[in-house]
Amino acid sequence: MPTQLKPNLPYLLDNHQEWLRLVHNNEKILTEDQRNLRGDISGLRFSQEDFSDRDLSYMKMENTHFEGCTFFNSILKGVWALDVYFDECEFVETNLSHAYGKRAEFSGSTLIHSDLSHSVWLDADFGQANFADVLAIGAFFEGATFEETVIKNADFRFAHLNKKTSRNRVYEPF
Repeated sequence: MPTQLKPNLPYLLDNHQEWLRLVHNNEKILTEDQRNLRGDISGLRFSQEDFSDRDLSYMKMENTHFEGCTFFNSILKGVWALDVYFDECEFVETNLSHAYGKRAEFSGSTLIHSDLSHSVWLDADFGQANFADVLAIGAFFEGATFEETVIKNADFRFAHLNKKTSRNRVYEPF
């Protein structure tokens, strides 16, 4: 059963879509009202929510918890993910490129045909996650852990992986 968080969640997501449209199509500086349309789901908890086919690009999600949520064909490009928890979530054909995450957790999550290219993950935990056919070209993983993570057909060209990342993982090169 989806979590009932805020009665205005659909309204917030619709406003964020309008903000994205304005940012991409407007040649003038946005007004304060237009800037305030940017989505911010900081501090919220989601359980079994479906974020499929949603564009959440550049959304703020500080201290946000996602449990068992689905992100199929979603765009989370450039999200600001501080202290965000993705527990047992599914990311299929999801764009997480240019995202910034600090102390983010992907415990038990699955990422399939997804893009993490040029993203930055500081002190992130990818423990017990499954990566299949994932792009992480030029991604930066500093202090990230991949304990008991299955990585199959992933492309980490030009990625920065510190020494902590190599412990206890199964890796099949691209």
